[in-house]
Amino acid sequence: MQVRFLPSAFIPAWSNGHVDRAELHLLGTGMPWFVVLRCGEMRFTLGLSGWTTNDWTRSAALDLMAPLAVPEEREIQQIADLLHRQRSCSLLQLQPVIGDPARLGACLTHLAGTGQIVHDLASDRYRWRQVISRALGEAEKGPDHPELIASRQILRERAVRKLAASDQGKSGMLLSATVEGQDCEVLLNRDGQLRRAKCDCSWFRRGALRQGPCRHILATRMAYQQERDGLTHAVWTLR
Repeated sequence: MQVRFLPSAFIPAWSNGHVDRAELHLLGTGMPWFVVLRCGEMRFTLGLSGWTTNDWTRSAALDLMAPLAVPEEREIQQIADLLHRQRSCSLLQLQPVIGDPARLGACLTHLAGTGQIVHDLASDRYRWRQVISRALGEAEKGPDHPELIASRQILRERAVRKLAASDQGKSGMLLSATVEGQDCEVLLNRDGQLRRAKCDCSWFRRGALRQGPCRHILATRMAYQQERDGLTHAVWTLR
């Protein structure tokens, strides 16, 4: 994530000079962007999708950009219990509970997706804040994204060819493959989150990552995970 400090010309007139600092948070291609205004002890956070027809949840498919790790129910409950007790925690405070960054990220994604926690961007902390008193179930969350369903079928048919991975140091892991005749390239950060990708297919040409990754990009990610873990079929791909 890039954080930039905005010049005073960008500070809104309605703040009446009470804004100490304005920050622009850029999460990457296909992701929302945020403006944080710091006004003494107060924080004002504005999030924008960047395009008017995006509904932020279903069509943006932000969960498909997250790490592919599958947390155990026990791990999810451990994180939930800690946040419920402490009310808020930084990522550093949560890491001793689950050492694997990808599994920890998957736990937080699950809890946020089921309406139990929020991420406070201004303080960079996770807060226990239930939208409803009980976690949303799979039926209430709705069906999986169509491109995710299609990517699982690609894995079953073993249609990922010429898979290669190149370590890019701090930038992460760069993957390349040919999937159903489409050339794909995927950059994962060190935690397994999708940071950048491209594909020759019509889905990607139409919207890049703005509506979530295409089936070929997802299949490339999952094939790499399977190869890295030494698995023929990852549980995540066959749900």
